Amino acid sequence: MSDIKLDRVNIDQATGSSDSYLADYISDMGVVSNWLFRLAWHILTDLNTRNTRGRATDEFEISATVSSAGSRGLSTSAYQNRPGHISGSSSSVAVGMYHRAFDIMMNTIISMRKPTQDVHMARIAQSKLSIGAGKSFSDQIFKIQSMADLISIMVVFSCMDPSLTEDIATVCNKIRASTVLPTVYSTVQGYASFASLCNTPPQTNRPSLINSRLLSESFILHSGNRMFSDLRDSQTSPLTRRFNAFTQKELHTSESMRRRISASARGWAVEERAISVSCLRYTISVMTGCAILVLGGLMAGFFVGSRIDGVDPFNLTMFAWIIAAFIMVVCKSLRVAEWTWGDFLKGRVTCRSVRELASVTNLDEQGIIMHLMSSENELHLKLRGPYNSAFANTDSEGFSVDIKPNIGTMFVSGLVVLEVLKESGSALVCLDLRPEVITEYGARNKAASRRRIVHGQRDACLVLACTDPPQEGEIEKDITFRWQWLSWEKIIGLYSNPSQSVR
Repeated sequence: MSDIKLDRVNIDQATGSSDSYLADYISDMGVVSNWLFRLAWHILTDLNTRNTRGRATDEFEISATVSSAGSRGLSTSAYQNRPGHISGSSSSVAVGMYHRAFDIMMNTIISMRKPTQDVHMARIAQSKLSIGAGKSFSDQIFKIQSMADLISIMVVFSCMDPSLTEDIATVCNKIRASTVLPTVYSTVQGYASFASLCNTPPQTNRPSLINSRLLSESFILHSGNRMFSDLRDSQTSPLTRRFNAFTQKELHTSESMRRRISASARGWAVEERAISVSCLRYTISVMTGCAILVLGGLMAGFFVGSRIDGVDPFNLTMFAWIIAAFIMVVCKSLRVAEWTWGDFLKGRVTCRSVRELASVTNLDEQGIIMHLMSSENELHLKLRGPYNSAFANTDSEGFSVDIKPNIGTMFVSGLVVLEVLKESGSALVCLDLRPEVITEYGARNKAASRRRIVHGQRDACLVLACTDPPQEGEIEKDITFRWQWLSWEKIIGLYSNPSQSVR
């Protein structure tokens, strides 16, 4: 009887294990199927016909890009789909999936170059694909000659949308297959490319925008450190030429600046309201110089003796000591407003503003702001004014942002500034592409709440925005951002005045 009972227990355990495995399998397949259905629905929606409102051609532009952002040079993707929604992500999964979709697009281009019997050419001869991927593939423009090729390209573009592809990490975690993610990450570091599909009538004269440009014209950067608009439009406006010149200059120096800032930031001790920096070499140099003066004064006192009539040689010693003390006090007060003697002797200095930190580290002020802005979600640093409107972690007694950031600094930090049209005029909103941080309680930080800007946002949403941007001719006016509820009719484009100051 005991043997029969044991057999029944074993059978029940085996049956329970089998049922558990079957339940897990069904659950995993459900998760994967749901994501695949979303992907298929997303592709079909992008291919859907639209009301052209009396025009003979459905005009649209789809753009995707990966470029470096932040002091660590993280590969960050930005994407504008056919309806005009703009999204982005610095997720390694999203960038890795973009890379794979881009490789598929390259294979599609190779097949497009082969002879074809398709004769559907006349109606879509205005479709152009612009693409570039560093030194491995120089920037080129292709005319799409068939509807089949156009659909193939549009399907690949749909698979580049980071708002969809970054969910793969969640899917892999749910089905306990996160071990495949390192394979996706391996191709992300240092990767950069761009692609843009434009479908317009052959003779279309678009009205030039005053303050904004399309994604393909103002944000896509590639191997030659030139703006993509240089390839598309040789007769650019003065504003565009100014943006291009600024971007070329910034890109040529950005990599070396990022390396310097990243290397220096590794030695910073970030507190809640200040940043401590090691300056042992500076302290040793000052104290060595002062010690030489002190020892020289002592030597003068002992060696001169009574050789000079009427002169006490130790007065020279005292004078040397006074000079050494004066030099030490001046050097201690030269770079920061407050430097305790304890920190000075330990070779550390506590900086309480961007200006002080730049003076101590000899780094570019805008570069420091770029590091603070790009790492804001990871640092526990509280920031105060007078120019902290673009930051989320603010406090009245925090680290002082006493240098005005500019729009170009926000771009390279991962905050893309878009111009939108409201009922009462234009406004600026921020698309946050910085790395997302999830707290120990599972909550996402407020700064990472806007990763997708909808073309027509009819319902008010919480965004970092400026409702009174500078207009043409208002050169001295600064942009002031604040978190607010806002709705708009459409996205005009990316704000393309990189030298504009932000308060």
